[in-house]
Amino acid sequence: MSEENDIWDALLAPEKPEAPRKQYVVFEDSSILKDARYDSLMNTLTVSFKNSPGVYSYFDIPSEVVRTLLGSAKDGSSAGKYFIKHIKNVYPFKRLS
Repeated sequence: MSEENDIWDALLAPEKPEAPRKQYVVFEDSSILKDARYDSLMNTLTVSFKNSPGVYSYFDIPSEVVRTLLGSAKDGSSAGKYFIKHIKNVYPFKRLS
């Protein structure tokens, strides 16, 4: 497991209030997602895509949804498919660039 994923685990662990507020992860195995940043205090997930320009922020994302997104990347299932089904067009978003 990479150090980045260890930090994400700490960030999303509800029993660890000292976890960092913001963190960044790269989706190396996803054909859709390039990287993401999650702000646990604002419940905002900011995502960039591999085959599409632009950066998007998704609002009011519960940490459980982000935890599942990361879990799908870790267990070999598709993080991109999870994102499309459970986040894209489900939560409010704004294109940042």
